[in-house]
Amino acid sequence: MRTARRGLWVGASFALFFGLWEWAGRWPVSPAFPSFSQTALALGRMAADGSLARAYGSTLQPLIIGVAISAAIGVGAGVAMGLSRSVEWLTLPIFVIAQAAPMAAVIPLITYVYGIGLTAKVLAVTVLAIPVIAMNSSSV
Repeated sequence: MRTARRGLWVGASFALFFGLWEWAGRWPVSPAFPSFSQTALALGRMAADGSLARAYGSTLQPLIIGVAISAAIGVGAGVAMGLSRSVEWLTLPIFVIAQAAPMAAVIPLITYVYGIGLTAKVLAVTVLAIPVIAMNSSSV
């Protein structure tokens, strides 16, 4: 009984969300905000013609490279912080500030300097992931 009621609430919340999205998308404010039905049809077309898989694959490459680099640097820094209080004293404030910094301002600068290529994408992932991995790897 309780599971069925929860399922009804979940279904109703999805229906409300997608209904509001459809309504807002049909309101002629911006052509850059499509309705839910247009988005679902485009997703279906992209999945059918293979362009969704190609786009996913091209996004996955810089993600995997960036996370691998971040894991190596972040885990190394976290272990060093956990083993040495002087390393922790020196690097912990840097990682705290980097984790709290508004990355929405940094990513366009990376793109401006390095372009839209693989280097900029990997660097963006690395800059975002290293502080999180280092903080979680340390014993702080």
